[in-house]
Amino acid sequence: MVRSGSFVRRRDVVQRTGIIGWNVRSSWFQRRVGLAHLTATTAAGKQGYTAYDIPVGSALALAHEVDPDLIRQFLA
Repeated sequence: MVRSGSFVRRRDVVQRTGIIGWNVRSSWFQRRVGLAHLTATTAAGKQGYTAYDIPVGSALALAHEVDPDLIRQFLA
């Protein structure tokens, strides 16, 4: 489940089997404080669902928990 928004709250629920990829991005400012945006890429719906400003370690742990085979090759 991904929640976003300050004034208008939005909650998206994505089925694990529907996730086909992950994208972790962070700006220079986010890297300085250890945060990132984690996007779960899907083939349906909005094509991707983003969790904003989460700790980098939590982002990688979440992606690894959902699809360990896909993420394992990038965690060296």
